[in-house]
Amino acid sequence: MKNQRRKGNSAIELALTIGALVPLFTGAVEGGREFYLYNRLVSAAGAGAQYASELDYRSKTGEPDERFLQQVRDFAVYGKRDPGPGDEPVVHGLTPDNIEVSAEMRAGKPRTITVRVRRFEVDSVFSPIQYDGIPHATFPYTGR
Repeated sequence: MKNQRRKGNSAIELALTIGALVPLFTGAVEGGREFYLYNRLVSAAGAGAQYASELDYRSKTGEPDERFLQQVRDFAVYGKRDPGPGDEPVVHGLTPDNIEVSAEMRAGKPRTITVRVRRFEVDSVFSPIQYDGIPHATFPYTGR
């Protein structure tokens, strides 16, 4: 009779341990995934800002023209110039609409270029995570 009670205790201990470890491991895996995705978004914003800082800037109004903005958005999203229709974004679900490009102007030329990730949501096991304004990157303008 003692042996049967010990087997029952072992089953209860196993159930309690699994009940505590599953959320712990799920949280660790999900945290690692979120860190990885955030790092990819930081890299995308940085690459876009660096690319924009080296592009030729031609605008008659002092504000970046749509062609300039689209080139920077595409580079931030796809990681290359002139992406094709089958190219995958650097982060699944990221689109050019999620990229905001702004320029601090001085005498009709950009002084700095900032690229921000806007309105981008990542599904998570626990709850969706919204990125709006972060990550972002700013580079001094070095183009012509």
